[in-house]
Amino acid sequence: MIVAVTGLALVTSCTEVLEDSISPYAVNDHIMFHLPEIISEPQTRGMTMAADSLRGGFGVCCSVYPSTSSYADNGCGTYFYKEKVIPNTVTLFPWPTSDYSLSFYAYYPYDSYAFKMLSKALENGCPTYSYTVPTNVRLQTEVMTAQKTDVLGGEQPAVNLSFKRHCTAIKIYLTNNTDSNVFVRSVIIKGIKYSGTLHNGNWSLVNKLNSEGTNPFTLNAEHWVAKKKTEDITAGKDIFLLLPQILTGKARLRIVTKENSYECMLTGEWKAGICYHYNAELTADGLKVYAADIIPAEKERTTMIH
Repeated sequence: MIVAVTGLALVTSCTEVLEDSISPYAVNDHIMFHLPEIISEPQTRGMTMAADSLRGGFGVCCSVYPSTSSYADNGCGTYFYKEKVIPNTVTLFPWPTSDYSLSFYAYYPYDSYAFKMLSKALENGCPTYSYTVPTNVRLQTEVMTAQKTDVLGGEQPAVNLSFKRHCTAIKIYLTNNTDSNVFVRSVIIKGIKYSGTLHNGNWSLVNKLNSEGTNPFTLNAEHWVAKKKTEDITAGKDIFLLLPQILTGKARLRIVTKENSYECMLTGEWKAGICYHYNAELTADGLKVYAADIIPAEKERTTMIH
């Protein structure tokens, strides 16, 4: 059987790799996750899920129970629990007959000290995850989950699992309106919530704000900005991946140059799966930040379970 994960993976119960995300599967064959070919895509974290990341594997929990029952009354990992899945590799787990139903819970990244599954295998319903955003921007990653519940066993078409992005991407563009070139040493975002739990696609954030001394989000930019020029000082892949939230009056952007340090307020609401481009301007009077340009994430892709 194949389960197809939209934008990311597909699960099937066939013994061969399927080309089509809507392929039938054979009863009692083993479960396999199939990743369809993905066309070239921008290599910018936070905008799209890179195919290479999924090809490296993601985690899956699966429960199997009588077809007369429901996922809400069964543990999230009674069949297999926190299993690392490599796409296009047949698992050890047979696809059940139509007397049973299955529920799949997939997540990325699989092996992360910052993103963890809290639910035990026998805890009923959808699992709960916890996440604390790493201080080092280059260690921040996409957080994505997918789930499909109460899938009837037996001969079924491929099952699509649609991964959803749960982080907000932040890019900073700096316009240097001073009379000299500026060397940006670091970019810091502070005064925002940085930890929480994720359940059924919804965040519950801890009501604590980061600071210079507590989990500051720091990018060591090491970037020159010529006078009267505008540069992306988050340098392409070095993008902030943070938690969606409504910013309080304490949210701040700090830019540290070779000579000085500048700070100003950040405002607005950050939503999951969106990339916000903040346009900052450095003048003789200090630093200003203008309203962010909102860049939606690309259309979701799919993975299948055969």
